[in-house]
Amino acid sequence: LKYLALSNNKFSGTISKSIAHLSNLEYLYLEGNDFSGGIPEQTGELKQLKSANLDGNSFVGKLPKTIGNLQNLEFLSIQDNELSGELPFEMSEMSKLETLNIAMNSLEGSLPDLSHFSKLRNLYLYENALKGSIPDSVAGLKSIEVLFLSSNQLTGTIPSNIGALDRTLRGLYLSDNKLDGKISEMLCELEELEALFLDENKFSGELPDCLNSMSSLRQLYVFKNELSGEVPSNLENLKLLSGLGLEGNSFVGEIAQGICSLTTDPLVDLWADCGGSSPAVTCSCCSACCPGAHCT
Repeated sequence: LKYLALSNNKFSGTISKSIAHLSNLEYLYLEGNDFSGGIPEQTGELKQLKSANLDGNSFVGKLPKTIGNLQNLEFLSIQDNELSGELPFEMSEMSKLETLNIAMNSLEGSLPDLSHFSKLRNLYLYENALKGSIPDSVAGLKSIEVLFLSSNQLTGTIPSNIGALDRTLRGLYLSDNKLDGKISEMLCELEELEALFLDENKFSGELPDCLNSMSSLRQLYVFKNELSGEVPSNLENLKLLSGLGLEGNSFVGEIAQGICSLTTDPLVDLWADCGGSSPAVTCSCCSACCPGAHCT
C-alpha cells in the first residue's frame, strides 16, 4: 500500500501502532476526522512517506522524536490539533521538507535551529505558544517563500540577517507576538516580499525610509505597536500596495497625498489614527479613522 486517504469522514479513535507495518506507504491523508490520542512513535517507521496530512483532528501530546526518521517527507501538515511540548530536535534530519504546517496547536519552547531546512518553502507555526527569539538560523531557509509565525509569544528583535532571504521570501507574518526594538532596515532587502505583517507587537521608533524600495509589497500592516514620527511620504512608491494598517501607534502629521493617490488603484485598505476629537494624524483618504466605529 502506497496511498492511504481517509480524509473528511467521521473516523475516530487512535492511530494503531501497527501502522508501522505499512512500510511502503508514501501518502497518508487523515485530515478532517476525529482521531485522538498521540501520534505513535511507530509512525517513524514509515520511511518511504513523502506526504502526510493530519489536519483538523484531536491529536494530543508531543510530536514523537522518531519523526526525524521520515527523511523522505516533503509535506507535513498537522494543523488544528491539540499537540503540545517542544518541536523535537530530531526534525532537523527531515532535510527534504518543503512544507511544514503545525499551526493552531499548543506547541511550547523556542524555535529550533532552522538552518537544516534548506528546501523548506512554507513554514506555518502560527497560533501556538512558542517563546524566545527568532533565531539567526532563519537565514538558512534558502528556499522559504512563506514564514508564518503569528500569534505566539516570541520576543526580541527581527534577526539582522533576515535580508538573506531576499530572493525567495514572499510572505512574512509576525503579528501578535512580543517582538520589540526598531523595525530593521534589513527588511528592505526582501525585494520579493509581497506581505509584511508586523502588527500587534512592541516595535518602536520610526518606519524605515527604505520601505519604499520594496516594490513587490502589497500588504504592510504595522498597527498596534509603539511606532512614532511621520509616515514616510515615499511609501507612495509602493504602486502595488492594497493594504496599509497604521493605527494604534503614535504617528503624527499628514498622510501624504501621494499615498492617498494609491487609494484608487489599487489601495483599498488604509487605516490610521485620524479619528476622534484631536486626531494625531490627518488623512483625507483613509478607509477607517481610529478611534472610530470600524476600529477595535
